[in-house]
Amino acid sequence: MYSTSNLLKVVHSMIIVVFLLCVFNFPAFINNALADDSLDEYLNTELDKFTKDIEKWKQQTYTQNDIQLAANHLNASAKSYSEGEVDKALDYAKKAIESCPLAGLPYIRLGWLYIAKGDYKKSLLSFKKFRVISPDDQRIFFGIASAYFELGEIDNANKANIRYLKAQPQNKEAQELQNEINNKLKQ
Repeated sequence: MYSTSNLLKVVHSMIIVVFLLCVFNFPAFINNALADDSLDEYLNTELDKFTKDIEKWKQQTYTQNDIQLAANHLNASAKSYSEGEVDKALDYAKKAIESCPLAGLPYIRLGWLYIAKGDYKKSLLSFKKFRVISPDDQRIFFGIASAYFELGEIDNANKANIRYLKAQPQNKEAQELQNEINNKLKQ
């Protein structure tokens, strides 16, 4: 039988435990939930704008010169990146998109460059823009999986990487990412 003082000690201990849970776990849970919502909201808003832009771009005519200019910018982006100039590489990738916004490859380049910069949210958006332009191209799912993984969106990373591995089962980087994803899912 509990005495009043023992009961007060138990209640006091329970209050401390609840307090600690609230202070240390609950805010993280709420922040993660809000981050998920804000990520989805950000992606949906930006992709809606992008889809509207595509309709405008389809009305325009792009010449061989526009396409060549975009290719030149992509080459300059690759060269800048190989020289360690990520910001310059980003600028060239953006110029490639300006030159020919319906070309998909600049969006892939931009996505990987944003990963190199640690801006995973913009990286994911760039990869998803490519997906809008080229919905049947499976190459993009490794980029999407990588960005989701870096954002801590492990379930989404898993779905995207599995989809990529179905198309490219021998890709060593994707296999390594899947191992990392599987380890996170076990935790």
